[in-house]
Amino acid sequence: MLSAFNLFKIIFGVIISIFLIFMAFRFSSSYMEIGEASKKVSSLINMRTIAEDVYSSGIPTNLTIDSNLIKFYSPPSFISDAGTMDINLPIIFRKGNELLIYRQKLDYEWWNYHFLFIIPETHIGFVPTKNDIDIWTLMENITLMLPSTEKLFPKMYFGAGCKSNTFYRPRFESKKFLRAIGLFKVDYENMFDNDCTGVNTYDYLLVKILPEETTEFNIDEKSIAVLPVSGNVGYVYINKSGKIISKVYKNMIDIIALLLSGEETYTYISKHYMKRLGLAAFIKAREANMLASKGLMGICGTKYGELANILTTVADLSKRDYESIDDMIMLDEALEKSKKVYRELRVMGCD
Repeated sequence: MLSAFNLFKIIFGVIISIFLIFMAFRFSSSYMEIGEASKKVSSLINMRTIAEDVYSSGIPTNLTIDSNLIKFYSPPSFISDAGTMDINLPIIFRKGNELLIYRQKLDYEWWNYHFLFIIPETHIGFVPTKNDIDIWTLMENITLMLPSTEKLFPKMYFGAGCKSNTFYRPRFESKKFLRAIGLFKVDYENMFDNDCTGVNTYDYLLVKILPEETTEFNIDEKSIAVLPVSGNVGYVYINKSGKIISKVYKNMIDIIALLLSGEETYTYISKHYMKRLGLAAFIKAREANMLASKGLMGICGTKYGELANILTTVADLSKRDYESIDDMIMLDEALEKSKKVYRELRVMGCD
């Protein structure tokens, strides 16, 4: 028979063993959780490093990442279970496993505005609602501002529609699609007869381009409608929880940001762009004024003075409300003039 003391030792030993096993399990679980969190943080830091490299070099690359890692993008913050990481760059982002990191630019001749795409394979479908030169021009300009992925991965494909209940989706990349727009122009009546409402457009994000007289249209939450007003300026309509709201676009980045990444990205990039544009125009205007005041002979001095005046206007307008259609039309007109004058300076050999 066991003595009371021996029985106590056995029970105490069992309790200690259970306690040690429990602590070992807790330690193991905590260690695994720390390891998983460390991997997530490492993935985020790696993405930031690659994004900064692409932004600096302009050399596109691809990145494999867990699509569930990033829960939400609130520029400039990428929010995950492991915490929040900021990438202080203008980025158009969509979630995915295989991501293309691609730098694009707005080219004003005297200054370039760079921004990044971090996106998975993406399918975009244009819906030209009328055979109109402004609609075709806008389709071309949006396509040119999107990644050209002929030699890259992941891909970006383009389609157009619709004819009856059929959505035209040839899976063209940008160069082929730009050539196809020429065919759309000459054969519009045979290719398109509706705005794709109720048509199966598969996984394509739709851009419905509206004629000036349009007052009624249908878009879901993966579509936008675009109404050109003047030059590179107009309205973008988005479906926000069933309610149609409008945003002013002042360049093609605004349209693309609202289509691919959402309203927060549009707001962040707009503020970033306006601030950088104002600073660049101010510096370039001072430089042009200095060159004009140095007594450059003939037309060069006059042209530099003209450029300085235009860029001063650009700098002033960059402080205006980017959601004011009238202010953005004036800004766009001034930017187009600045490009023209700067191009003339280069042709004349003044710059």
